[in-house]
Amino acid sequence: MRRRIFVAALSLFAIATASASWAFELDTPEGQLQAYRRIQCSVNDGEVVVYWWLGNSFARVPGEPDRKIFRVEGMNIRHCGTVEDPVKGTGFRLVTRELLFYMDPESGEILRQWENPWTGETNQVLHVANDPVNQPAVFAVGRGGGPFQLPFEFRGTSVNGLLVAFPRDAFQRGDLGQRACLRAQPIVFIQSILQ
Repeated sequence: MRRRIFVAALSLFAIATASASWAFELDTPEGQLQAYRRIQCSVNDGEVVVYWWLGNSFARVPGEPDRKIFRVEGMNIRHCGTVEDPVKGTGFRLVTRELLFYMDPESGEILRQWENPWTGETNQVLHVANDPVNQPAVFAVGRGGGPFQLPFEFRGTSVNGLLVAFPRDAFQRGDLGQRACLRAQPIVFIQSILQ
């Protein structure tokens, strides 16, 4: 409960303190690159930012309904640095490390062991500790020489003043093409950052 209050307070603070200096022109590759850097990290080189996520992990077995097997929670510590390229110009590089914990889907307790519901076997749970999780440099000139494009689709949906965006290609056909399902959870940006 305290975490939800903290996240809500942080969101309200971010909305209240948004300034014109945060505005980006999303019509240009340079503007999209600047917005992407703000989404990923800080615009100040070397300034550490914490990414945090919470969600669920599902198992998919053909012929069976999807089954929630874990709750997951993770964090990523990251920072960006400006890089120069003689052809592509100015860009940035993201340097990170992250942790992900698998938890009981009901209690939220971090698991040390897990009983496989299909085999009945008890397995040791190996949590994720990725170091590094770095990205190659990103420039306004994208891969193949074309312009950089934000890897998100904006659906024009606003939820309580927040703009909702999805990773590109986030939707896929479900089993046997019966339904469209979201492959990744939506990413929500504070609208004033992108305007």
